[in-house]
Amino acid sequence: PPRTRPEWVAVVGAGPAGLTAAHDLALMGYGVTVFEALPAPGGMMRWGIPAHRLPKGVLQQDIDDILALGVILKTNTPVRDPLALLSQGYNAVCLATGLSTRDHTLGIEGEEAEGVISAATFLRQVNLGQELPAIGKRVVVVGGGITAADSAAVARRLGAEEITLLLNRARNELPAYQWELDEVEQEGIKISEK
Repeated sequence: PPRTRPEWVAVVGAGPAGLTAAHDLALMGYGVTVFEALPAPGGMMRWGIPAHRLPKGVLQQDIDDILALGVILKTNTPVRDPLALLSQGYNAVCLATGLSTRDHTLGIEGEEAEGVISAATFLRQVNLGQELPAIGKRVVVVGGGITAADSAAVARRLGAEEITLLLNRARNELPAYQWELDEVEQEGIKISEK
């Protein structure tokens, strides 16, 4: 699209919200620079969703389409002081930092034990290509959400032979959709209710 406005907008965060903001601002004629702390854009779409659910090539095509609008992307560039961007020549700052990278705990005994890792950390480490803790032949994933189901499926792909998804609530109260649980079961993952 043509650049019809003289203003530049700094977008902090290259996850779904930041990329959408960059897309829309570029279509409105603004100059846009996106700052991302991690080595690649995409946020939880890249770092939290496994490739078997969202192929990285599909995600990258969408990102490339946004960048083709003239959006500038600066990865490995954490922004500690968003207001400082205004003194660097940006006319506005859009904070789109997205989901927290903090892990949520269940508050149960044994959470800190060796070999126990949060599902979000596990998926992030897999997607970042980081060294993972040893995955044994038997894995138990506690939870009933999409992240738990994804973690169980990824553990299967990484070689775990016996996987149990231990639901932390009744099946009709789960945040995961029934079709997602059906897919997990089709992969040979046992689902055990509380």
